[in-house]
Amino acid sequence: MNNWLKNLKVVEKHRSFFVPSIVILALGLVFLVVNLLMGNGALNLGIDFLGGSILNVEIGPGLTEENKDRVVDVALEMLGEMEVTDITPVQFTDVGEMNGGFTLRYAIPRVVENGETLDELTVIKRIEDHLKATGKENEESLQYRVLAIVNEGLTESDDNYSDPTRVRVLPETVSSLQSAALVWGTVLTVVVSILAMLIYIWFRFEIVSGVSAVVAILHDVLIMTAVMAILRVQINSNFIAAAITIVGISINNTIIVFDRVRENLQKLSLSNKSPTFIINLAVRETLVRTFNTVITTLFTVIPLTILGGPAIQEFSIPIMVGLAAGLYSSLFIAPTGWALYNEWKIKKTGSSEYLRKNKKIQEKPAKQA
Repeated sequence: MNNWLKNLKVVEKHRSFFVPSIVILALGLVFLVVNLLMGNGALNLGIDFLGGSILNVEIGPGLTEENKDRVVDVALEMLGEMEVTDITPVQFTDVGEMNGGFTLRYAIPRVVENGETLDELTVIKRIEDHLKATGKENEESLQYRVLAIVNEGLTESDDNYSDPTRVRVLPETVSSLQSAALVWGTVLTVVVSILAMLIYIWFRFEIVSGVSAVVAILHDVLIMTAVMAILRVQINSNFIAAAITIVGISINNTIIVFDRVRENLQKLSLSNKSPTFIINLAVRETLVRTFNTVITTLFTVIPLTILGGPAIQEFSIPIMVGLAAGLYSSLFIAPTGWALYNEWKIKKTGSSEYLRKNKKIQEKPAKQA
């Protein structure tokens, strides 16, 4: 390990380090196009972004493999009676004590009465009232129809018998105005955050460091999005929280590398070294620390991804992917970009911000003497 670390040349091998990112991004782009052509949507966006409703049906232990399809058909039939369309595939989940259930996502229908289009909230209220109608004897309720299938041929003494309290219908709705506000709020938050980081790094280090760090952040977010497209993990507010978390972790790791670059530039013994040498040294000096930090975090995220339900995985999977991407970019993408730019600047003009800093360092002993 020590020999490998001593011989690590990040800048000279930058093409090899860029390949994994390019491959993942290319695969993500292919999946985006294929999903779009198949009519599934480029990304599996949740109702947080699209607007619409989710119908959660939680059922007791009576939900078996044999009656799953029949129960879903009943729910689809009932939504069809209300002229609800654009329903996504069913997702069966383990919902804790209820021990089973499924989720349907559907679009809010356009309803016209007396020549006027009803407002969105009125339509939502009607659907939710109809779906949530409860009571063992209410044949119009979804709960009653589900119970009829689950309890078919069973008596109350049977273990798999479900009473009305063990079947819950829980509609959740996000209006188009709410989803639009979330989208614009997300875009604004990301843009402002990136600009703030760029300005901070510019003042603390230099503009090239800031641009390199921003490129690394964009790399991490794009990698997360590409993997979500490949795995078809739903993108909702959990993904936004994960992305913002990763941006913070990634920029911290990147700043640590650039901070070590600045420290090395202040050493007289290194003031005449090339940008490539300085970056390779900084990465070697910070690699173990950064790697250990990310790995210890992954120790808690990986079990959540493996053992957690869909709701947890919608947060843990992008976090896991983002941690790996952030580790990679902070060590191999951002520092390499800084070194390549300065090497190019030196060849083109004979000078760069890097050289000017070195010149000041070299002049300090003479002035003091």
